Amino acid sequence: MSDIVRSQCRLPRELNDWLANRAKLESRSKNAQLIVELRERRAAVEGRCLDFALDDSVDARN
Repeated sequence: MSDIVRSQCRLPRELNDWLANRAKLESRSKNAQLIVELRERRAAVEGRCLDFALDDSVDARN
């Protein structure tokens, strides 16, 4: 069984155009570029959540 899930999504035209341009600049397919962008975003979000959890100066009750 594969770890790849086939998916289909609808994108606003401006995001599709941006993704296609980024893919062309990076010599990737749009699908490969979408994976890169999503992984980078996930890392940024998880990093921020981890940073917040480790910051003792932040009062989580506020």
